[in-house]
Amino acid sequence: MKTFAELQAEFGPIWQLNTPGQTGEHAVIAIPSFALGESTLNHYASRLSALEHRYLVAMLMMNRMPNCRFVFLSTEEPAPEVLDYYFSLFAPDKREGVRQRFVAITLPDHAARAVADKLLERPDTMEQIRAAVGGVPAFIEPWNVTEHEVEVARRLQAPINGTSPDLWPLGFKSEGRRIFRSAGVPVPFGREDVKTVDDVVDAIADIRRARPNAPGVVIKHDNSASGDGNVVVRFAKLADASPAGIRRHAEALPEWYLKDLQGGGIVEELIAGTDFTSPSAQVDITPFGHIHAIATHEQVLGGADGQVYQGCRFPADNAYAPRLAEYATMIAEAIAPLGVLGRFAVDFACAKDESGA
Repeated sequence: MKTFAELQAEFGPIWQLNTPGQTGEHAVIAIPSFALGESTLNHYASRLSALEHRYLVAMLMMNRMPNCRFVFLSTEEPAPEVLDYYFSLFAPDKREGVRQRFVAITLPDHAARAVADKLLERPDTMEQIRAAVGGVPAFIEPWNVTEHEVEVARRLQAPINGTSPDLWPLGFKSEGRRIFRSAGVPVPFGREDVKTVDDVVDAIADIRRARPNAPGVVIKHDNSASGDGNVVVRFAKLADASPAGIRRHAEALPEWYLKDLQGGGIVEELIAGTDFTSPSAQVDITPFGHIHAIATHEQVLGGADGQVYQGCRFPADNAYAPRLAEYATMIAEAIAPLGVLGRFAVDFACAKDESGA
């Protein structure tokens, strides 16, 4: 059996089969495996199946790739009416062929764990995937890549369109701020590598000295997603905004939050102004190192602090969308040489200042 490194080294030609105009038979194995921090994963536990089913939209690629088999793994079987809807989006003369090339495999386990973690315990399901692939060249489309996804790839002998877990910390908030700065992309004033209440208090003091008009700060866990590791501290809403009051507020954060913070985090200035939005840009780095700015969108945020991702509107406002794509490309150029592969998103905060800019 080939090692993960050997599989990844052979990924380019297989990936190329999955581009319009290619005619070689191949398979794409969608494994939407949400490997997140324990607290975040538990938060989304009841919605994991719904999040997994978002990957069904990828079957539409079969419209332009008539020799692609699409193997979709999830913890809940897609409802027949949902699949019928997707198939209805194809021309009538293509629908039957698409149905024959689409295979949905269900791993009935709703525990708050990543799909890949569950899959490693189910050799029967692994065999189902092999049978669905049918011996043609194949690669895995993941949500993210940990040692569990790597082991799935090794057992299936299929490379992954994603970044090695050795580079996982590049996606952390602290490292993200450093990458922004090195790439020349604006970043809010703040501090990285925050782990304790003392660190939080010191970071807030630094921000207030440097940005006396800042309305507040955002504390963020390094290893978090969708805003679930974010806490907003608005100075005007604190009964006591003195250093001692800030400390009491930080110490009163939930026990689970402070525990997760020990793994690292950041504190940065709260961006505020009129018409505040949080747009995002999506980029793809191919196995050949080519960089493509794919899209931009406006994130729809909710939750108690207005920090939790709930959906999006496409595309982002044209007033700044081209700049976001430019910034995201600059970041991709900084991380591609490190070995980053596949799609990633860069989130921004945008607000008008007093001049309307």
